[in-house]
Amino acid sequence: MNKKIIKLLTIVVLIFLSLLYRKNVYASSTTKVHLIFNKISYDAGEEIKLTINLENFSKLNETKVIIKCNDNAFVPIMKNDRYGQITNNSIYESPIINEYVLGGYLRFQLHKDNLSEGYYSGYKNNVGEFYFETRKKITNIYDYFRNGNFESLTTGINVSLYDIYNQEISTEFKWSEKIKVDWNVDKYQLEVYDEIPLFVNDINITNRNENEYDLFFQDKINNKNLGSQVVTIAIYDKVNADYILLSKVVEVVDTTSPVITGSNNISVESNKLRDFKITEYFVASDNYDKTPEVVITYYDVDNKLINNQNLFLEYLLTHVQAKVVIKSLDSSGNASDEFEIIIEIKDVEAPTVDYPKEINIKDVEIADFDFMNYVTVTDDYDSNPRFIITYLCENIEIEDQIDALLRGKKVIVRYYVEDKSSNKTQNYETKIEVLDTTPPIINNVENIEITDQEAINFDFSKLVSISDNIDKNPKINFTYYLESQEVSRDEWKKAIVRGHKGVIKYYGIDASNNKTSAFDTEIIVCDITPPVIKIHNIKEGNKYLKIEKLDYEVLDNFDGNIDISVTLNGVEYHNEGITKPGEYVFKVTAVDSSGNESIKEVKFEIIENNVIGCGGDIECYLDNYFVVVVIAGILMAIILTIFIVRLCLWQKKKQVK
Repeated sequence: MNKKIIKLLTIVVLIFLSLLYRKNVYASSTTKVHLIFNKISYDAGEEIKLTINLENFSKLNETKVIIKCNDNAFVPIMKNDRYGQITNNSIYESPIINEYVLGGYLRFQLHKDNLSEGYYSGYKNNVGEFYFETRKKITNIYDYFRNGNFESLTTGINVSLYDIYNQEISTEFKWSEKIKVDWNVDKYQLEVYDEIPLFVNDINITNRNENEYDLFFQDKINNKNLGSQVVTIAIYDKVNADYILLSKVVEVVDTTSPVITGSNNISVESNKLRDFKITEYFVASDNYDKTPEVVITYYDVDNKLINNQNLFLEYLLTHVQAKVVIKSLDSSGNASDEFEIIIEIKDVEAPTVDYPKEINIKDVEIADFDFMNYVTVTDDYDSNPRFIITYLCENIEIEDQIDALLRGKKVIVRYYVEDKSSNKTQNYETKIEVLDTTPPIINNVENIEITDQEAINFDFSKLVSISDNIDKNPKINFTYYLESQEVSRDEWKKAIVRGHKGVIKYYGIDASNNKTSAFDTEIIVCDITPPVIKIHNIKEGNKYLKIEKLDYEVLDNFDGNIDISVTLNGVEYHNEGITKPGEYVFKVTAVDSSGNESIKEVKFEIIENNVIGCGGDIECYLDNYFVVVVIAGILMAIILTIFIVRLCLWQKKKQVK
């Protein structure tokens, strides 16, 4: 309970008590000074608590308290750095003197600031509180706090009161022990709507007679409202004019659990599930809450938890049985017993069919064609409804629709669906036609490297294959390119043989004009042929009178960038004439840009310019004395002709004879 509320209640009760007893203020002109001790006898080292209350005072302006202490009996104790303490019931707001002086005197003086009127008896009747520590065993504390002449007392107390006219007020001292009240209950717990207990029966006062005190109850307890409330009991001690307030917390609680009633088994038709509400099948009631909280737990047919209501409703749309467990909680946390409801779903709806009225199927898809892939059948409660189907071709029922489709025939499919609850769909019909939309299949030839020798008879078309699912003779279209320029096949072939890089672009096409993708293949020709060396004016082993210049030629099939080395008898030859008789070796070495090398050597001889020089070498004569040989030949021909003529004439004459 909030401390501020308790404090406020305390003040209210004290005001009430002060008004109740104020009628006695003027009954006597003598003010009673009550010296109230927490107990009467003490052992050494215990704490003495002294409370000074005033009873029956009016126009009070000033109060002086002097307590004579003795170190052998008791000494004052400071609390909060003060000797005298102001309480909630104190008459004055603060002391003007609060000290312990030499000689063992505790001085406590209070004064009202406004002299227009003094203080009157009321719930604020306390002068102050003082604390001491005993130095020896004390049997009766009253003996140590007598009012009188300090010179004749070892210890004592003097309380002087003055009115607003600075006249001393007559006083009468009373010594008493603090009233002892036992209320041994920490707090009360009251069931809502139960009878409110009589709290006073739990209070026990041990050191007063019943006529020496009065009990008052403050704050009615409302047993209809849950929560913490405060019961306050005010005690007025008539012996020493002391006001005591005691408070206890009363907790009004609800420990009665809610109750759930309803049907444990329900049946719902599938077409009504969209409006289904489980809360319509049970009632939760409570003794206090008008609408106790309801907690619903959802389970599938296998007793597995379903996380929320939306998922549960989705589950019911596809399953014929489920369960809910209901528990109710009131605002006090009381829980009902679990209430279980088994839900059965009755399937009254036919399957749903999503179908096409026409199907155009590509020719290449016929082999894998499955009509069921084009039809979607759904049923909320039957995962495998029965599909009744008939195939028609040219109005004749057939068994194999694939064969008919491969022959290009139209096929009509008629069908309906039935679930396990005997719910049937209407009859449906779908027409199937075949379309030839698939291009031929052609292999893509990667870039090719061939040698210059292979390039001579190279035929790229033999490397490319083509096939078509319908057309038995699909075509391949070839286009030839040199340096991105389209050329004829013959021109292209001649060029790559000479080392030019060529590209062939090609694609396939069938009778339905379906084309393949276009492909490019690059043909790269590698030069492995060495240059060709031709020596024109000398022959191996021949003899010559002289040579004006050695005539040779170097050719390469790829390029003209040929490295040529020419030597005569190992010495570099520079096309000079050769006249000096002797034997010679003419050597030509050629290396092309691809590193192919050719070497050709011819050995010949230069002879003296005479007939003897040729010896018996006819070829030498022909090479060097051609004119002489020709003349000699003519002469021999003439002589031979004359001889033959004469022989013929002689033979003729002989025949005549």
